[in-house]
Amino acid sequence: MEVERFVHAGSYFKRMIPEFDDKMGKEHNLTDMAVIIRFLSMKASLKTNGLLWIAEMALFDALIGNTDRHQENWGVVYEQGKTARLSPLFDNGTSLGHERFTDNIKGWDNHRLKAYVKKGKHHLRLEREETKSRVPHFLLVKALFGLNQECSDHIKQKVDNLDLVSMLAEIEDLTKIKAEVPFTQERFEWIQKNLKVRFELIKEELKQ
Repeated sequence: MEVERFVHAGSYFKRMIPEFDDKMGKEHNLTDMAVIIRFLSMKASLKTNGLLWIAEMALFDALIGNTDRHQENWGVVYEQGKTARLSPLFDNGTSLGHERFTDNIKGWDNHRLKAYVKKGKHHLRLEREETKSRVPHFLLVKALFGLNQECSDHIKQKVDNLDLVSMLAEIEDLTKIKAEVPFTQERFEWIQKNLKVRFELIKEELKQ
């Protein structure tokens, strides 16, 4: 018997925009995303606070540098006979500087690392028509932080409660796992630098 059913966001974008680009998601945008979530709140008894979910998504993706939160990497979970909810954030592989070989970034100083990090953009566009203009990670967080008091308070609470030291300790523990393709200490140190700089830049955006 079916207990839960997942519908990815692409299905809703396709209904709203018949010419929606399924492959690249060029019309995947924040404005229509908000409309879809509001519609589901009214028609599908969506129990998730859509605005705060979007804020958490933006914050999480800025922290890990996820550039591929496309329309099939989020959606709605329906429970039989119950209300629906927005899905957890999944498929986060395109993040944490995954594309860089550790040998090639050994000489990077903090200035170069910050320049690299600041180039990162979310998969989302602000508007449907802006197919070639993806939103920079930190700009998206800043925009949502300034949207209203509820959103601002929620983002601030998430940032204040983030224990980066414990998070990094858990990630470093993965280097102890014996595997054919190991998670090396060098890779961990690259991820650690990324997360520290990203967290610093997020906090800077919230102060401005």
